[in-house]
Amino acid sequence: MFRFTTTTDAKGEKTKNVEVSNLAGWLTIGIALIAALAPIITSIYTGCMVTNPNNEAVQRLEKQKFQSELLQKALQMEKSQDREKSLRILKDLKLLGDPDPKIEEFLKNPDTIPQWPSASSERKAPSSASGGEKSSTPK
Repeated sequence: MFRFTTTTDAKGEKTKNVEVSNLAGWLTIGIALIAALAPIITSIYTGCMVTNPNNEAVQRLEKQKFQSELLQKALQMEKSQDREKSLRILKDLKLLGDPDPKIEEFLKNPDTIPQWPSASSERKAPSSASGGEKSSTPK
């Protein structure tokens, strides 16, 4: 593997040389390549195994959020017929996931469809924390 030689130059000075065989050279190159590729392999593994499930979870969460917003908008309609029509459209377009067939039950009996308070009606509601205002409720 290693070969030590001593040479003498023209001035008579001796120098020691170390010759490395081909096997040791290739071994050194192999170790260097493995060391260089380790971070790349680790990042690929991390990207495939860790990030991908997180992306799927984020997508599922965004889908649920979207479906929730659609359902909320459909239930904000004033008339029960409008709420029924909106729910039926969302169901027919398969924009709502309904693992529990609750929406189907509501569509069979539209009068039972609850109304979601709209954002504007929530803003109009008087707050009970107002300072010196008296309540106008009948006694």
